[in-house]
Amino acid sequence: TDSPIMSGELNVFSGGDFVSRSQSESILPEEEFEIFLGVNENIRVTRKLEEKEEKGPGFLGSTKSVTYTFRIKIENFEKEKVTMTVFDQLPVSNNKDVAIEAGKFSDKPVEQEEKSGKLKWKFEMKPKEAKEIVFSFTVRVPSDKDPAFYAQPILIMENDTNVNLDSNRNFQKKR
Repeated sequence: TDSPIMSGELNVFSGGDFVSRSQSESILPEEEFEIFLGVNENIRVTRKLEEKEEKGPGFLGSTKSVTYTFRIKIENFEKEKVTMTVFDQLPVSNNKDVAIEAGKFSDKPVEQEEKSGKLKWKFEMKPKEAKEIVFSFTVRVPSDKDPAFYAQPILIMENDTNVNLDSNRNFQKKR
């Protein structure tokens, strides 16, 4: 837009339909910004624990290991190609007695942060295409303990979407 956008509430429209409200900070002309445009009902995502394999400490061992395998399925029901960015996370331990090891990845993440455990994949999807990402990790703990972690929410966003803002603070997604 050629005019600055003042901070406040915005109305988000997709294909002429109202989809949500959002908030923005002040935005200068030509300044890049990110904004939540609502849930895209034409993109379906499921994340499922496929396998949990436990191995005991062995005869002289003092640690046990549990390997978790997750499957993320993304389905594109849009009529056009979309670029997808998928985020997930491996657990991170702050305890010296607990070790986390990344396992196998069906698709290597484009980014993997050791310290935070964050994983990022980016890929294009054709209309009506489905894609699966399978990954695993192993948690090693003292044999008298059980591993526990909290599932991290997955975030999927559609990139390369053009957005227009009209004078009534209404966003319009254009494809």
